[in-house]
Amino acid sequence: MLHLLVNDILTYPDLSEGNVIEFHLSEPPMTAWLRSRAHRPARSQMSSDGRVLGFSVWSISASDGTSTRHFEPPDFAGVDGFYEPEKPRHIWTNGNAALPGWIFAGLSGAITLRIEGDGLGHYPAECDSAMALSDLMRGVLSLGENCDVGFAQSHFDAEPLDLLRWANSTIDQLCFGLRSGFAGLGEPAHTRIVWVGSEYRLVDLRYASFHTMAFERADAAGEERLLEDGCRRLAFLRRKLLHDLAEGRRLVVYRTNNPAFGRAERRELWSALCGLGAARLLVLTPASRPSMLGEVVAMGDGLYSGGFDPQDSREAGFEALMRMCRRARELIRGDATG
Repeated sequence: MLHLLVNDILTYPDLSEGNVIEFHLSEPPMTAWLRSRAHRPARSQMSSDGRVLGFSVWSISASDGTSTRHFEPPDFAGVDGFYEPEKPRHIWTNGNAALPGWIFAGLSGAITLRIEGDGLGHYPAECDSAMALSDLMRGVLSLGENCDVGFAQSHFDAEPLDLLRWANSTIDQLCFGLRSGFAGLGEPAHTRIVWVGSEYRLVDLRYASFHTMAFERADAAGEERLLEDGCRRLAFLRRKLLHDLAEGRRLVVYRTNNPAFGRAERRELWSALCGLGAARLLVLTPASRPSMLGEVVAMGDGLYSGGFDPQDSREAGFEALMRMCRRARELIRGDATG
């Protein structure tokens, strides 16, 4: 089924008739993605097309009841998740396509998003399972301590926008940030742009070092632009983090390679997190004994603990992390109904 990911929340159609799908949004979204099943037709001999095809978009329009913005396939050329426009007028997604902010520019209040298009005639069953894993991992909110959880999310085609997904911080920095609500994050007075190895990073010594994915050296003017854009992004991601934690829908995950991260440290982190909302926290540490590998234990009050093997291959580690997140979700559902 075609659906949206609005501010990292799954949103299903309010109307679906023939080739017309409508979504009713309470306000213009901060982020929105158009998601669907996806399949490579050549794999099942449906055609010789070797691309991963999701949904064929004919047009997209957004309206707030006063103004309407209408877009055709050529408007989405070069947008993340879209292929090139084709004839007759349509454009395929890869199953996970960005809906840029300019779609909603100038609109306010409640929005009706209308999408016209069609999918493939058939999607194999494995498409549903892949989408379910992607949804599971997109529902994870990483607190660090590094980028390991972020890489696992990417492995399952989940790309949420989160403050600490691509960051490095110590447990002391993290707890201080949570207790202070990351106050002042994104303010130029507290932020530096630093070239580290082969990449620029944004550094706030109080909280973390944030990756920018900018891998080419820039002149002084270029660094100033990187700092300005980076500060704006950090401020946005701070607001989003606080919103997500207050809402309490996502599974908060902290993964550390420190084998000495014990019960006291888990409780300290949990205490710092509780001040921002009713989140559920899964702490992952190197397993102290073989019987703990892959196990998730409920420690009470919404705190869960799991053990991983630091010697796992990269892909095995991703799979193990996904299974522990899924198990934590099962335990949370059981706690809610028990």
